[in-house]
Amino acid sequence: MSKGFTLIELLIALTLTALLATLMGGGLELATGTWQRLGKSGQQAERALMVQITLRRLLEQLSTQMVLSQDVGLPGLRGDSQHLLFLAPGLPQLGKDKELYWYRLGMVEDEDQTTSLTLCLSPWLADEQVDWPILEQRLLSGGDCHALSSQVTGLELEYLKVDQRSERWQSLWENEAKLPALLRLHFETGKPTLWPDLLVLPMSHAYEIKSSY
Repeated sequence: MSKGFTLIELLIALTLTALLATLMGGGLELATGTWQRLGKSGQQAERALMVQITLRRLLEQLSTQMVLSQDVGLPGLRGDSQHLLFLAPGLPQLGKDKELYWYRLGMVEDEDQTTSLTLCLSPWLADEQVDWPILEQRLLSGGDCHALSSQVTGLELEYLKVDQRSERWQSLWENEAKLPALLRLHFETGKPTLWPDLLVLPMSHAYEIKSSY
């Protein structure tokens, strides 16, 4: 005949039940936190990839349209180590048509003092005389600006110049007779695996390379 549970046995059973509940609750909280972190990391990786794809497509399509600067015809590109002004077609990703636009790529600080990698654009006006500092100010103050990523805290640009005598990377591109052979973008960020250096070959140079064979 069963005598039931003693008081000690009941206390032990309740203690074990409470312990299991605590462990299960902690495990669920840990799993939820891990899932949220993985979801956030996945979103950051997707965003980084989309930004790099957009920049690559845009810079590959650098326009060969010559522009007037101090009555001299020059390619529509000027840049230093921290920002770049260039002429290229609009991209559907930015809600633009295929007409030519002026772009400025660089770091911009917003009203909240948050610095982001930012792309500003404004329609190109045919036959306009280009004053580069005024153009840059026009893009920053009145252009259609897109904050691409706040993960990027700095941008370093380099341009490959190729002539009959040498090939060399330089941090300044101004008053040049043609577009750079390559552009290299280095993103300063806490997640370098998500933001590797971006090396871009403009299509105009790709056609030159192809036609030389």
